[in-house]
Amino acid sequence: MAYEVEIFGQSYSLRSDAEEEHVRRVADLVDLKMREVASGSRSVSTLHIAVLAALDIASEYMHTEARAERLAAEVEARAEAMARRITSAGS
Repeated sequence: MAYEVEIFGQSYSLRSDAEEEHVRRVADLVDLKMREVASGSRSVSTLHIAVLAALDIASEYMHTEARAERLAAEVEARAEAMARRITSAGS
């Protein structure tokens, strides 16, 4: 599917297999991040603002990924502990 989105005042035609709502939410996130960066920056370069926004999004992604890995390890450890308790209780 092809979608028209607006990011930081520019229109873009995007092709994606994703649902329209997802594409729009992604575009809205990028637009929001670029506007946040622009409001706190003296740069007027759209490219500079886009790179800073991409770095911010990437940083958030990496923090979220690390948290998910820690939570998965914690769930696995708890499941193993429960399995040991169940096994020892059944003996």
